Amino acid sequence: MNSKRFLMMSFLLTMTVTLAANPQGLKKTGIGFRGSYWDMNISSPGVFVEHSHFNDTHVRAGGGGGWLFVFSRITPRDFIEFSIGGAGNAETTNKWFDKEEVEVEAVTPLLVGIRHDLLSASGRSDLYPYVSAGLGPYWAHHIVAVEQYGYNDDYETVETKSRFLAGGYLGGGMNIMLTSWMGLNLDGRYHIVDFNANHEFSGFELGIGMVFMWGEW
Repeated sequence: MNSKRFLMMSFLLTMTVTLAANPQGLKKTGIGFRGSYWDMNISSPGVFVEHSHFNDTHVRAGGGGGWLFVFSRITPRDFIEFSIGGAGNAETTNKWFDKEEVEVEAVTPLLVGIRHDLLSASGRSDLYPYVSAGLGPYWAHHIVAVEQYGYNDDYETVETKSRFLAGGYLGGGMNIMLTSWMGLNLDGRYHIVDFNANHEFSGFELGIGMVFMWGEW
C-alpha cells in the first residue's frame, strides 16, 4: 500500500513539475464542456431508491448538470465568457398496478461573465487559476407527468410550468493546459438565483471538463 501511495505521489509531483517547466500559454478564444454537481437547496444528492411493503417504489435523483461555454480574451489576463447549462432534480413514484408519477425541477441558466486569471499569461506555468463572476437569466422548469392505470383504459397527463429568474454567480477555478490548444478545466461557483441565497435553485456547484483554444493574442 505504501509503495502504491509513493508511486502515485511521484507521478503527481512529476506531472506538476513538467507542467510548470513547459508553459503552453493561453490563446485568444476557446470553447469548453463541463459536467458538474450543483448542490441546490432542493437537491437530493445522488440517487435514492425506496421500496414500501406494498411494492410501491420511490426514486429520487438530483444535482447532476452540465455546461457549454465559449470565451474570448479582452485583456492579457481577462476573458469574457458566455455559457449555457442545465441541472435539476427528478422524483419518480410507482404505485403497484395503479399509477406512475414523475416530477422534475430543473433550471437552465444563460449567463455572461468575466474571468480574471490570477497569474500572468507569460508566467512559467501551465496552471492558470482564476476568479469569475457573471449574471443572466435562470430559466426554471417544473414538470409533472402522471400515468394512471385503470381496468378499462389508461390516461396520461403532463403539466409544465416555466419562469425566468434573474441571478448571478461568484466563483473560481483553474485551467490546466495539456497542450497549447487543449486543457482540463476545474470550476467552482456559488449561484444566487433570484438574488436570494435561500432560493430553491441557489447553491454551490463543482465541475470538471475540457477546454479547447485557438487564435493568437
